[in-house]
Amino acid sequence: MENGIVPAIGRAMETSTQRPPMMESLREAALLWDRVEHLTTEACILRREGREDLASKLLSEELPPLLREWSLVCGLDTSVRKERLKALITDTQKTVESAFLQRRLIVEELMHRIDGKTNLGAAKVQPNRPVKAAIFGLRHKVPISDVCGMIDAINESISVQECEDLLPMRSVLMRH
Repeated sequence: MENGIVPAIGRAMETSTQRPPMMESLREAALLWDRVEHLTTEACILRREGREDLASKLLSEELPPLLREWSLVCGLDTSVRKERLKALITDTQKTVESAFLQRRLIVEELMHRIDGKTNLGAAKVQPNRPVKAAIFGLRHKVPISDVCGMIDAINESISVQECEDLLPMRSVLMRH
């Protein structure tokens, strides 16, 4: 994400003129930064889910104006603002990736304990368990002629959806 976000946001922060920070400006800056953190986390989750179009829209339309506003009230030099943003992006990407891995491991362990399954994608339909119809997307493109690749991608999508159903990522990562 860093490659797509930093140049546009860097320009947004450079074009802002600084105002001297006051107590209300500092509170406003903290609230704006919380919103920046929230949108950055959401963008990382969307990218991890393979929803690039929504992540790109958020990064190109919602985040830059918010960063310009934050830049006006935070009272920090441009280099400090850029470094803080870069650290936020790097940390958030690591946190989201770690959370997805932990969630998958937790859900697999739960499913194993509940049903004796070791692999979510190998789930069998059981007569007493309702089957939920679902529409899901593949995380990556698979050529239609690659039947094995398509089956693997579908199983991965089913596994990801089961994880999301049991432990929604936004409830784990979002503080607001």
